[in-house]
Amino acid sequence: MNKKLGINLNLKVMVKSIFFMCFLVLIYSCTSNLVKERANSEVTDVYVDVDDVIDELDFSLFLNDEAKFIKLETTDSCLISEMKQISYVDGKIYIADELSQSVYIFNDSGSFLKKIGVKGQGPGEYVRLGKFQVVGNYLYIKDDASPWKLYVYDLKSSVGRLMDIDENLSYDDFYLQGDNLYLVANNNSSYSYGCYNLLKLGMATNEMDCYLPFSENLAKQHSHWGLFSNISQYKDSLLIICSNNDTIYQSTKDGTSAKYAVHFSKRELPEDLRQKDGTTIMMTAMEKRYIKGLSSILNLDGYFIAQYGDYIMRSILYDKRTDEHTVANVLKLGKWGDLYMWEYSFSDDGKLIVADSGGAFLSSWKERYSNRTFIRSEDKKDLQKIYEQTSEEDNPIIGIFTLKNK
Repeated sequence: MNKKLGINLNLKVMVKSIFFMCFLVLIYSCTSNLVKERANSEVTDVYVDVDDVIDELDFSLFLNDEAKFIKLETTDSCLISEMKQISYVDGKIYIADELSQSVYIFNDSGSFLKKIGVKGQGPGEYVRLGKFQVVGNYLYIKDDASPWKLYVYDLKSSVGRLMDIDENLSYDDFYLQGDNLYLVANNNSSYSYGCYNLLKLGMATNEMDCYLPFSENLAKQHSHWGLFSNISQYKDSLLIICSNNDTIYQSTKDGTSAKYAVHFSKRELPEDLRQKDGTTIMMTAMEKRYIKGLSSILNLDGYFIAQYGDYIMRSILYDKRTDEHTVANVLKLGKWGDLYMWEYSFSDDGKLIVADSGGAFLSSWKERYSNRTFIRSEDKKDLQKIYEQTSEEDNPIIGIFTLKNK
C-alpha cells in the first residue's frame, strides 16, 4: 500500500473515532438526565371538560383584603400603547410595550423612572422585543427575531450587551434561576445538542444539561408554534409546557419529569395531525375547532393557572393539593368591584399585579366596577378618583394585591 494513502486512511479513522467519542459523550450527558427524569416520573391526569366552563371565576378569594391602586404617569416620552408583558419586582413596575419595543419602569407610586431597551441592529439592540425577566440589578430580554440571542441590561446605567451563549441554540422562552439559565426549545432543535425541549446552562461552568427529548420529526416538520409563556417558577419548582404537547413538566433540584397530563374531553388534536407542519396544524385546528393545547402556564403556591384557546382564551385554575380544577372564560376580583384580570402576573414575594389600559378602565368603571361592591370603601374612592383623572390615551391603571399565606 502507498504510505501516503495509508497515513491519510489512518487520519480519517482517527478523526471519525474522535467525532464518535464526542458524540457518545453528548449522548451520555443527555441520557443520564433521561434516567433521572424517568425515575422521578409520577404523572397526574387532568381531565378538562370543554363544555363545563363558567363565565367568571373570582380569584380574590385567594387574596388578602388590602389593595393598592395606581395611575401610571403618562408623558410624551412615556406612552404605552400595547402591553406585551408586565412584572412587579422589588417595588417597581415593569411593562413591555409592543409598539415602542421597549420596557418602561415605574415606581409603586406610578412615577415614570426610565425606559430600557432599543430596537435596532447596533450593539445592545435587538430586532424584536421578546420576553423579559428582572434579576437583581439586571434586566434580561430575549430577541424574538433570533433563535438564540439574549440581552442583559444594567438597570442603573441602562447599558445592554449581548450575552455570550452558544449561537447554535434555538429556544422560545427562558428563565434565570440562581446560576442556571433554563431554555425552553418548544420543539426547536438545537444544532449543538439535538432535540431536547429543556436545556439548563450553568452560567458559572458553561456546562449544558439536556432534558425532555422530543421526536426529530417534529423539528424537521416545524410542528410547533409560539406560546405566551413556556416556563414559570415558584420557589425551587419550575413548570414547563411546549406546543403540540398536552403535558406539563416539572423541574426541581431532584430532577425533571412529566408532572401533569392534560386531557381535553373533546376536540383534541388527532395524533396524525400532530406530525404535520405547524402551519397545517394551526389552519386545520381553526377550521375544525381543535384545541391545540395549553398556551401559558403560571406556577403558584398550591395552584397553577394554565390557559388554552377555544375561540377565546380560557383559564384553568388547578389545586395541586386536591387535584381539583375550574375552567373560566375570565378571572375577576370580586372583592374589588369584580375587576377583570386581563393583564396580570405574580411576583416571587406573593404579589399579584393587575393592569388595565386607560381606555378599557374608563369603560369598565362606568359600566361595571362603579356599580359593584368593594370590600373596602377607600379602595372604591381611590378608583373613583383615578377614573376622574384618566383619559382614553393614558397609561395603564395598576392594582397590586397580596396572596394569602397558606
